[in-house]
Amino acid sequence: TVERYARAHFSYLERSPAPVEVLLGDGRRGLLHASQQGAPPCDLLMLDAFNGDAVPVHLLTKEACALYLTRLARGGLLLANVSTRFLRLAPLLARHAERFGLVGAARQERFTASERAAARREGRAPSTCVALARDPAALTQLRALGWDPLPPPAARTWTDQRASVLDLAG
Repeated sequence: TVERYARAHFSYLERSPAPVEVLLGDGRRGLLHASQQGAPPCDLLMLDAFNGDAVPVHLLTKEACALYLTRLARGGLLLANVSTRFLRLAPLLARHAERFGLVGAARQERFTASERAAARREGRAPSTCVALARDPAALTQLRALGWDPLPPPAARTWTDQRASVLDLAG
């Protein structure tokens, strides 16, 4: 249903200059399966499963990050839209960067007072994105666009066995 809706109401899949293959299912399971099948590594992995109220915790654990790195090409980029209304998730990814020896950059969209009012009327909220890479060169263009250094890392890492949103309440 999701793919059918996306193709019926949006044109980004058809307009892509690159071949697009839609794989439906749980992201972590799909990545694990691709790894087991010997699929080539990805230049870009994007996490965009967040909204203002829900946090898919299983996508932000230490084990999830380790899996992403098995699928990411040496010069590849992991890009996560971690926008939520109540939590600061960027420090959690900064902790993963520290743990796995990655470099990173963050972008917090900020609205002026007039933009904030217009955004509210349109149902938009500011976004927060984090990019992680093994190679600092992968972040060159983002830094040129004004992306900031990562925030200080969270005190604790989330794992598949332990995750607390209380660690990140902002």
